[in-house]
Amino acid sequence: MKVLQVDKLYFLTKTIKVLNDWLLTMLMNGQVRIAHFHADGNLVELESELGMV
Repeated sequence: MKVLQVDKLYFLTKTIKVLNDWLLTMLMNGQVRIAHFHADGNLVELESELGMV
């Protein structure tokens, strides 16, 4: 593997870890909620779909 590829992978891994730590904290504090769009364009919260509300 080339040095540039290793540096890029290291940067991406580090960035993902920072985002993961930030997002996990926000989710646990209830500051953000997870949602997704259906194919018809409607926004649906996953918790309500899973019956967790």
